[in-house]
Amino acid sequence: MAHDFNNLLTAIIGHSDLLLMRISEGDAARATIETIETIRRAAGRAALLTAQILAFSRKQILLAKVLDLNQAVKETARMLHRLLGEDISLVMNLASELGHVKVDPGQIGQVILNLALNARDAMPQGGKLIIETSNVYLDDDYAPNHVSAQPGPHVMLVVSDTGCGMDATTQARLFEPFFTTKEPGKGTGLGLSTVYGIVKQSGGNIWVYSELGRGTTFKVYLPRVESPVEEMERSPDVVETVRGWETILVVEDNELVRRLVCQALRNDGYQIIEAPGSSEALLMCEQHQDPIHLILADVIMPHMNGPELAKRLTSTRPSTKVLYMSGHTDNMISHHGVLDSGVTFIQKPFTPRSLVQKVREVLGGWTRARSILIVDDDEQVREWLRGVLQKAGYAVFEAANGKQDIERMIQQEADLLIIDLDMPEQEGLETIRSLRKERTGLRIVAMSGAFEGDFLPVAKLFGADATLKKPFAVEEVLEVVRELLGENRTPS
Repeated sequence: MAHDFNNLLTAIIGHSDLLLMRISEGDAARATIETIETIRRAAGRAALLTAQILAFSRKQILLAKVLDLNQAVKETARMLHRLLGEDISLVMNLASELGHVKVDPGQIGQVILNLALNARDAMPQGGKLIIETSNVYLDDDYAPNHVSAQPGPHVMLVVSDTGCGMDATTQARLFEPFFTTKEPGKGTGLGLSTVYGIVKQSGGNIWVYSELGRGTTFKVYLPRVESPVEEMERSPDVVETVRGWETILVVEDNELVRRLVCQALRNDGYQIIEAPGSSEALLMCEQHQDPIHLILADVIMPHMNGPELAKRLTSTRPSTKVLYMSGHTDNMISHHGVLDSGVTFIQKPFTPRSLVQKVREVLGGWTRARSILIVDDDEQVREWLRGVLQKAGYAVFEAANGKQDIERMIQQEADLLIIDLDMPEQEGLETIRSLRKERTGLRIVAMSGAFEGDFLPVAKLFGADATLKKPFAVEEVLEVVRELLGENRTPS
């Protein structure tokens, strides 16, 4: 159910975002924008609800890292000071030399936040929230008396409040999904069940102690690990002008999701090969002779799943990278929901923006490919040049006349221009002279086959950096391009 539901939410959220990108602000469009934003918010709440159910069911993907729990508490505490209000004091007793735990940093932050907010709601008249950490050892006497607890070294997180407390009946149902003591409309009853699922999926345990009128204490036990703390990977700020250029094979059996993914990636400049299933993907890869830089595949598909498909394709294309997408965890890419080492994954539902960011990250960070604009009214020439330059690793854009050329240069901020001199609407020489004034740092290559190339020397006078006489060979094009871009690469 989560798989199918998250596919639907991916399409709803994604297409809502694409619509919002296309509609400009203005009085006439404001009502439409508000309607789309309402749809988007409703879908976002549905996505959160699905994520909470998956968390309770221990079916979410955990991106586990070895971390210092004290640091996670301190980072969450910065947010808590704003959420608790002035009538609740926050006290933290964090143990020195605390052992390390292996958990998903985002999920453990959610555990701390949910427990703290639950405590806040139990203190409507104010009170004290206490967060503690310590190293503990669960011995052979403790474990048998607590279901699923394992003896051994643990790190303990304690969240206590001085609130109204709970009776035994409430405590017995505390972690049930959708159980809540709040009035209708004030909560879903999934906060503590989410905490329970995250802790259990992380290999830990959680216990609650409470008395009416005397507050509540939650104790979370997480297995201690000896490994050193791992640095948290932080994605660099996205540069809005950075566009993709690589070829991506998208394999997704759900048509709504596939159309969204392909549209979002094409909008960002990527070349897309679209396959509705594994069989089609294998055939397309066999027919496509040029590089495929990334396989973006759904994990769960009929006939052949994503990992099996990726294994077959990368056996013949070892440099091709793989990114999986799915609506819930599956043992094909994880072990008990903890992502296998070296696997890259994006959780459904995702937004177009988060998708292109993840794709850019997997393809090699945020280094922009050098971009080249080809301007020629001959479609066959443009197609040939595009194939040569894309195979060499460049991002390629095209225009069919000089006026389009100037517009595309403004839009794409290309690094190099290759332009024919004999052009409709606006001659190449005029375009070169105009662009040389606007873009002093632009590298320009003039090409021509008319009159045996007699006008090529004139192009240099107008501002071209280099010339190519038609017809020319692959090596000639690459040598000129690499020289002008300051690259010392040998032809592949």
